[in-house]
Amino acid sequence: MLTEIIRTGQIVNIDRQAIGMGGVFTISFQDDRVSGMGAPNRFIGPFTSNSGNVLSIGELASTLMAAIFEPEALKEHEYFAYLSQVSRWDLRQSTLELYSTNPDGIVVVLVFEEN
Repeated sequence: MLTEIIRTGQIVNIDRQAIGMGGVFTISFQDDRVSGMGAPNRFIGPFTSNSGNVLSIGELASTLMAAIFEPEALKEHEYFAYLSQVSRWDLRQSTLELYSTNPDGIVVVLVFEEN
C-alpha cells in the first residue's frame, strides 16, 4: 500500500484514515505482471526487471469506475503516470521504493508498505 510520495525533498503522506477505502493505492508484482488499485480503479499490466534494481512497467489496463472522492495528495491519473515512468526499485527496511519522474523530469519516490 502506498504510504508516502517524496517529491523534490517534500514528503507527502497518504493517510488512508482521512481518505477512506476509496483512496487506497496498492501495487503487487507476480511473475511478469503488476497489478493493484489506483483509488478506486484496479489495474494490471506487464513489467520487466533486470539486474541492478532496474524496473520498467508497461502499459496499464484499468477498470473505469468513477471516483466519488479523489485524495488531495495524489490523483489516480498521477499515480498511473508515475507508474509508467518507474525506472528502478529499492527495498529499505520494510518498505518498497519505486523511483519515477514527473513531467518536468524531477525524481519522485513512491513508498509502499506491506498491508
